Amino acid sequence: MVVVFSIGLTLLLSLWTSTTSHQIPEGVLQMECRDRYFMIAVNLSFTGEDPQFEVVDEMGAYPITESYGAQHGYTVRILLSQGLVELRASFFSHHTSSQDDLLFTFSFNLIVSRDGENVKFPLYKTCSPTLTWAPREVTCEANYMEVYTYATSEWQVALKRPGQLMIPINISEASRRGYEFHLTEGRLAFRTPYGQPDSFVAPVNGVPVEVVHAILFSRQGWIIIKVDLLAACSMRKYQNGRFNGQLFQ
Repeated sequence: MVVVFSIGLTLLLSLWTSTTSHQIPEGVLQMECRDRYFMIAVNLSFTGEDPQFEVVDEMGAYPITESYGAQHGYTVRILLSQGLVELRASFFSHHTSSQDDLLFTFSFNLIVSRDGENVKFPLYKTCSPTLTWAPREVTCEANYMEVYTYATSEWQVALKRPGQLMIPINISEASRRGYEFHLTEGRLAFRTPYGQPDSFVAPVNGVPVEVVHAILFSRQGWIIIKVDLLAACSMRKYQNGRFNGQLFQ
């Protein structure tokens, strides 16, 4: 039974990949694994003016709206000067499958309009990080901040502002408030859209930055483990960048 399932799964993935490559004309699609994210770029001449993306997992397909992308680790941009629509997905984006933080599997649908009907083009890719994981890292994306560190098991979180520590809440409640936590086999990712009520502005080397500071607590028997997760991103015009979280310890 296991052998039959494995063969069936391999055949399905083979057909899926083949269908994708035949459906999208050669030269209009780019898919690249970057240091900490996966990038898809498609020519606007193929997609038209209003392309859309869905992220797909075993439970279904989820439209990547502006708010959904900011909370779950996806960034979609129209690059008119380059004639491209670009999707960037964090390695720790919500629907991404991770194996030991060494293999990250992504699945999307590109949706374009053809003769008044929406046509879906499935896109699939597996990436491996090109850089060794640091103990703590921060990513400043166009629409969210993300910090990740080594993980243990169960957590509670308290958001902190200068001179004020909020009452700890569980991860589910934090997610309802727009703070996304993603636990893999070895790392914990914390992501938040810009402009959250618990963020604040502070100067760093004369540059105003938006800061979000989460303190996570995990009880291991009689021991309580505390982890500081702090992301600080410039409020000036956005440029791609990743900062080592140790700068903010």
